[in-house]
Amino acid sequence: MRKKLLTIVLFVSAFFLFQMSIFAQSKKELESTVSTLENDLKTSKNEIDNLKNQLQTTNSTINLLSNSNLNLENKITELTKLVATLKFQNDSILKLSKTNKADDYKISNPQNEKDSIIKFIQDYYTCENWADRLTYVWQPATVKKNMESYYSSGYKPSEIKKIDLIFNSMNFNNGDIIKVYAETFKMFIYIRKISNSYKLDWEATVGFNNIPISIFKANISKTSTRFRAKCNVIGYYNWDFRDAKDTHWSIASVIEKGGANCFVSKSSADGQKLYEILKDGKEHDLIIEIKYSNDDNTCIITKFIQEGWAIK
Repeated sequence: MRKKLLTIVLFVSAFFLFQMSIFAQSKKELESTVSTLENDLKTSKNEIDNLKNQLQTTNSTINLLSNSNLNLENKITELTKLVATLKFQNDSILKLSKTNKADDYKISNPQNEKDSIIKFIQDYYTCENWADRLTYVWQPATVKKNMESYYSSGYKPSEIKKIDLIFNSMNFNNGDIIKVYAETFKMFIYIRKISNSYKLDWEATVGFNNIPISIFKANISKTSTRFRAKCNVIGYYNWDFRDAKDTHWSIASVIEKGGANCFVSKSSADGQKLYEILKDGKEHDLIIEIKYSNDDNTCIITKFIQEGWAIK
């Protein structure tokens, strides 16, 4: 009986220990599970916080993009207005430019005396034939025969732009000789103001000479002859004057379509007057008298008459 009771007690004790072992094992697993869940919860919370931060950053970016888009739209609107304004200004400038080009070219409605002179010159040069120019020239009866001879080899109208006419002076008094440089032809046009009207000095303008330079050269004339010439000082010395650099000025003289190498004494009154005019190195319209020297190749300036081709 005692033995049976002991067996029962041992069995109960073993069962109780077994249950306790199971309980202990279950508690440990439960604690482990709880710990895992807590870690998972913490991780999830961190992920949620990260997502919140990303969402906040995204919202900020969206706001920035929205503001940038608004600014861009405003700038596009401003640029559109600016382009329209610039286009209007450009159209206005083009219209003004076309008007100015027309004004620079032809004078149709003179606004002042200078414009009137320019119109007079333009009308003269656009005459259909040379005879029509007689109404514009000074002393037409005197120059008609010379004009006819001058244009016998050919005549054609010409056009001169307003901007190509350069006035030597803005004094336009009766009796004045008005010099106007025509860039178109690289020459001076000589206008005389007479009784508040204008006349073109034809002989002065074309550089007409009573004796052609070709005849003067052919005759190797030793007689002083008057010429309208374009002159400038040069450093070329030859023939009888090859050693005369210290005593004479060497002056290139373009006469009509020919030329002559002329010399004048530096100590003479005429030589000093010529040098004062020509020392700028430019070509000047002069009236001079010349003759051939003893070497029959060079010329001597025997007299200086005046600067400018319009006889005063």
